[in-house]
Amino acid sequence: MRGIADYAIVYDISSDAERARVDKTLKGFGFRV
Repeated sequence: MRGIADYAIVYDISSDAERARVDKTLKGFGFRV
């Protein structure tokens, strides 16, 4: 299938505010583990 890609985004953010912003941005683009 053309146009389909798999991505893994890994982040380790100690700041709660920054982590919440990243989580909000990535929400809806897959699943979180």
